[in-house]
Amino acid sequence: MTLKEHIEDISNQLKQGAFANEAAVSFGIIHRILEVLGWPKYTPQVIIPEYGVGGQRVDFALCHPPGKPLVFIEVKQVGNLDGAEDQLFGYAFREGVPIAILTDGQKWRFFHSTGEGRYRDRKVYELDLIEGDIEEGKERLDRYLNYSAIQNGDAVNTIKIDYQNVSKQREIEARLPEFWNELLQEKNEYLLLAVMEKAKNKVGHEPTVEQVVVFLKNLSVPSVKPTFVTNVVSKKLKQNNKKIVIKKLIVTMPDGKIIDHHHGKKPLLRLLKS
Repeated sequence: MTLKEHIEDISNQLKQGAFANEAAVSFGIIHRILEVLGWPKYTPQVIIPEYGVGGQRVDFALCHPPGKPLVFIEVKQVGNLDGAEDQLFGYAFREGVPIAILTDGQKWRFFHSTGEGRYRDRKVYELDLIEGDIEEGKERLDRYLNYSAIQNGDAVNTIKIDYQNVSKQREIEARLPEFWNELLQEKNEYLLLAVMEKAKNKVGHEPTVEQVVVFLKNLSVPSVKPTFVTNVVSKKLKQNNKKIVIKKLIVTMPDGKIIDHHHGKKPLLRLLKS
């Protein structure tokens, strides 16, 4: 079977609820994918389960050369990922491990743990073996976990580059209001021409430059710094042979604290009080 076929089979089993606990995820998903990606599962000190770190244990340490961890994988029960980053990053920080993966078998969160910023800032990609694209899942697993890529350094270099690209995109997204503000203040020529051209196409007559400048000056300028970030998460479940969708609101406050509650009312009340 190809990696794609294995992912498809795992996805089908996940939909059927085949993996009841962490041990089932480790045995039925993690070991399976690592074997397909070329890891020598019977070689001591290459795949080390229950690797000791500062009196605690990470579920898997993937090593090259033998005994030197380059990847940590922390495994959770399906649907139980939230809040586990602290534990994983504590392990990775102590050992200087560049690739950290948090997974419940369905969702895979890939981190460049030696990058900068808060934990969530170091997340490079999140893969979902049920909701996500199978081809993309295959590409990402092969990109960061292929044994040959770990051996020749490509995987570590790739996740570092991907982290830098993601960081730049996050910076751009955060500063878009600033860029828009500058365009308005500068009365940017291209912005003026774009508005004038649109007006001409719609009404058959071009507005004056003064009209457009006054319009742009009167626009409400967005705040440069967002006060909060919200995310609505949907989860599909089966109950009494009927499909239901449960939604919850996740709010990231300005101080970086995440309010994540199974009832949307709690994050909403906190948000309104802020």
